[in-house]
Amino acid sequence: MFRLLIVLSFFILILSCNNEDSAILTQEIETINIDLSQRRKIKTSKIFRKPIFVPLETNDTCLFSYIEQLTVSSNKLFILEGTPNQRVFIFNRDGSFESTFGYLGRGPDDFHGAKGLSVNDSGSEVTYLEVLGRPSLVTSKIDGTIINVRNPELIKHAAGGYNILQDPKSGNFIFDVTRIGDPDKGKFSRTRLCVYDDNNDTMYPVIYSSLGFEGPAYIHYHQLYTYKEDVYFKPFDWDTIYRVVDTRVVPKYHLDYGSFNGPKELNFAKNFDDWVKIKESKSNFVNAHTFWREINQYFIGVFRVTKKGSYLFIMDKNNKASISIVEFTNDWIGELAYSSIMEFRPLTTIGDIVIFAHEPAHLIRNMKKLKEEIPQEQFREFKKLNPNFVNIVSNLKESDNPVLGFYQLKKDIFSSDSK
Repeated sequence: MFRLLIVLSFFILILSCNNEDSAILTQEIETINIDLSQRRKIKTSKIFRKPIFVPLETNDTCLFSYIEQLTVSSNKLFILEGTPNQRVFIFNRDGSFESTFGYLGRGPDDFHGAKGLSVNDSGSEVTYLEVLGRPSLVTSKIDGTIINVRNPELIKHAAGGYNILQDPKSGNFIFDVTRIGDPDKGKFSRTRLCVYDDNNDTMYPVIYSSLGFEGPAYIHYHQLYTYKEDVYFKPFDWDTIYRVVDTRVVPKYHLDYGSFNGPKELNFAKNFDDWVKIKESKSNFVNAHTFWREINQYFIGVFRVTKKGSYLFIMDKNNKASISIVEFTNDWIGELAYSSIMEFRPLTTIGDIVIFAHEPAHLIRNMKKLKEEIPQEQFREFKKLNPNFVNIVSNLKESDNPVLGFYQLKKDIFSSDSK
């Protein structure tokens, strides 16, 4: 199920528009077979240990619209709010509010379309990408005081971006920007992974993810993450996962979906018309990868399949066992948190913990539903088993900030007693 392909020769990519050397290095590629044919409904407790729930404090100062990105330091939670406000909110690990800075505007200290959020180890500085007005890479203190503004040439025509992190080994900033093209011709067509060397004040264009993205640029589906201090990049529209080595990338994994591989005639990354063809297609195939990580011995990913919805896929690297989950069934938490994989929207990971944001309205609605549908004696038992969770939901208002759920992956998902 998991085989090793020795690549004798690899396609050499020349980024001709910049006369660059090859940015992709030859590498042995491991093929990961993503088996989505056996869809299962499963209890949440078969995959995760009992989660810890952290309600984010809500008041007039720290109420935000939605989480565009969550970054975690050693003792704080950093939330980049989406539009229209675009502020950074800082919470303690217990959910209590600490401070906020930034705002979408045109002033010297305002955000000009801030995207991505990288926090240093001590939690004292943040780095983000500005993509409007003054495209740049900005580092500031957590009170908003700007420390450094870099304006590398290749960011100047960026119209979007999402992921940014600092390489644990080199200290370089790695990020993606979208729709780089020729502004004089009105062409903003590509998404690109870039590496910025702060020591030499040099930006390296590494790899394009698509060769003509005229439709909606789902930049947030690109995956940029670290595993054992190595940085990996999973482009939205490619089935290859790359390891970033200095200023180049090395192909590491190839994802093979078997019967769920997309029809070759549908190049859905190329232009919007092909997205229309996807909707009209009667085939079942993977058309989006909304999440991908390596966590201890597991690969974990969320894939969207045409006509069938979303799947959570987990594979054990050691014994090659895998499972594709289409729905979580009632459990100690059950539908109160989520049931459909469509609601399974991880924000980030810390070690073997996956972090989700649960909307208060959803939790309140499902608590009410549970109370109405099960016998009172059973509901009292539920409250006894989950006092903290029940207390949190009972004190929520629909307009409150989300509740973060910290879900720790089990180490024995595929053992006989866990199936």
